[in-house]
Amino acid sequence: PQRPARGLRPAPLAEIRFDALPADVAARVPGAARDLAAEIAKLKVRVVESEAITTQFAKANRLSPDGLMQMTLQLAHYALHGRPASTYESASTAAFKHGRTETIRAATPESQRFAALFCDASSGTAERLAALREAVKVHSAVTRDAVMGMGVDRHLYALRELSRELKGAPPDALDDETYKTFSKILISTSTLSSAALADGGFGPVNPECYAAGYGIRDHGCRFVVRSQNADTDDFADAILRAQLDIRAAIEKGGPLA
Repeated sequence: PQRPARGLRPAPLAEIRFDALPADVAARVPGAARDLAAEIAKLKVRVVESEAITTQFAKANRLSPDGLMQMTLQLAHYALHGRPASTYESASTAAFKHGRTETIRAATPESQRFAALFCDASSGTAERLAALREAVKVHSAVTRDAVMGMGVDRHLYALRELSRELKGAPPDALDDETYKTFSKILISTSTLSSAALADGGFGPVNPECYAAGYGIRDHGCRFVVRSQNADTDDFADAILRAQLDIRAAIEKGGPLA
């Protein structure tokens, strides 16, 4: 189906001028401009649009639309790199006084099993679909926990900072290689759910990270990928293949009983 026109126009831009900078600040401006230009030049941006997965398709098959989007990213990374990736998805804790955000951990043992089966040519459709459904189900549970203040990231961060304050160093359990792997986000994500957004996104949180802002509608879905990785184009292509593979498996599996 033809995607409806958004009817949005960019806001007019006005140059911000600083006419009375202190001399020491003004002397640093050219170098800062060069550094900024160098950082911008490192960043690769790809947009992936598809009609393979829509909100209607997800709900008709009793699957969370957001869960399907996140599993698309998990499958894309696994197909490209052969392993899962520590993943951040933002959750709002605004229901609580002073609540801000918590992390939805989209990479789970269930998502890893799902991705591995979809990458295994010998696996069957029924097995793949069962793994997909379980991964999406667990993702929904992890999301509910995060929104209700029962995620893990903010609590672990508080423990680390309290330990630094009281003992001068983080506890061993929060300073080993496992925790460092857990903390290094390789896929940073957030849903861009507002219909007022024509585009959007954010930058990667480290040089190895893929940043993926996404939205899903009745007419299709869209990912905006930003990264400094040399294989950014390959990751974007893998996202599209993952969507097509997921849809094909669901359609091949037939209607739900």
